Amino acid sequence: MKDKSYEIDQKVLNENIKTLRKKRGFTLEELGDKIGVSRGTIRRYETGEIENISTTTIVSLANALKVTPAQLVGWEHIGDTGNNVVDEIISRLEKMDNEQLQSILTMIDAVSKTWGDTLK
Repeated sequence: MKDKSYEIDQKVLNENIKTLRKKRGFTLEELGDKIGVSRGTIRRYETGEIENISTTTIVSLANALKVTPAQLVGWEHIGDTGNNVVDEIISRLEKMDNEQLQSILTMIDAVSKTWGDTLK
């Protein structure tokens, strides 16, 4: 059995950073602010001008972009669920802060109590 390669494909990483940034609705500056770098640095990550991005930075980017580091570097699939309604809900939830998410969770709990076993 062949060992799985864990080398980072720089082009995949660069493209994932750009694609996810746009999907999450972040500007270069907003993503930079989230991880403590300039918008120019984010641009250079996306274009590949900066190679060998540190593991710490990959983890920070992944957290800010709401994926795992393995997904960001292309080792795991970043996929849609295939259900447009679920994908839209997830997309909207990803843009919310913790307070908003807690409110949504409270609403889900209330609906679950009302509908009971029908949600299973």
